[in-house]
Amino acid sequence: MSESLISEVTGFPRDVSRHSSIKKLGGHLLLKGLVFAVTTPFFAASLVETVQSDIASERPGVLDVLVEGMTRIGAWGAPKTSRQIAVWQLALPTVVFRLSHYVVNSIAQFSLSSAMHLEQQDLRDYPSEGAQELNVYETYFPDLLASFTGGLLADMLTYPLETVLNRLYVQGTRTIIDNTDSGLGVVPINTRYDGFIDCFTSILKEEGLQGLYRGMGALVLQYAIHALILRLAKLLFEKLSQELSRKKKTKTQKPLPMQSAQHGGFGEGGFH
Repeated sequence: MSESLISEVTGFPRDVSRHSSIKKLGGHLLLKGLVFAVTTPFFAASLVETVQSDIASERPGVLDVLVEGMTRIGAWGAPKTSRQIAVWQLALPTVVFRLSHYVVNSIAQFSLSSAMHLEQQDLRDYPSEGAQELNVYETYFPDLLASFTGGLLADMLTYPLETVLNRLYVQGTRTIIDNTDSGLGVVPINTRYDGFIDCFTSILKEEGLQGLYRGMGALVLQYAIHALILRLAKLLFEKLSQELSRKKKTKTQKPLPMQSAQHGGFGEGGFH
């Protein structure tokens, strides 16, 4: 909704292609940056509702994220608690993180998809001896693989930024989370970071580089399941291609009806 509204007001393009000019690409990225800045309070409110322990809080309502996001917009420069980070301090790092993720994801998807489709186009233009027509799997699977690869690469490269932002989002919000270290009970979030730089340096100093990658196991599990789904999709595509090929072969081998032979040949009356 915010992207549509800002695009209508500013005229920045929502969609670009490989043939878009530098000016149009710049306007598109600027639009994305403005959207990420405006929706920063809602990102923060959504994360709080996501990590909040069910044991220590009531279930959130459908509109709670919107209400809390609007509340944080109202307190743009004056947060409700002394430890809560002001929205204006979160907006810039949020834009940097999400814009970086979007750019890396888009470039990786475009590069891989273009390379695979170009290779397939070469096979169509210059078929080798015994080459077969591209099946359904070979036609549509490159886009699925490109989407998977782009998301994986973007998540891996921007994960440290996401770790820092997640800690800043929930600081000072009186969030109670499950104790994932012991698996028992709940713990409050009592961090006192002054901003993005302070949070980043504090994690490196107190937890080391691995502190920026805490929770990476969940991301690995997510993409492992995604890879399994892609594997199943590949099997389904191949099965579908085999069925279509079999039906096409059966149809081409069907004998012509006698009526067609009589009216289509050379009879005493010549051509009919």
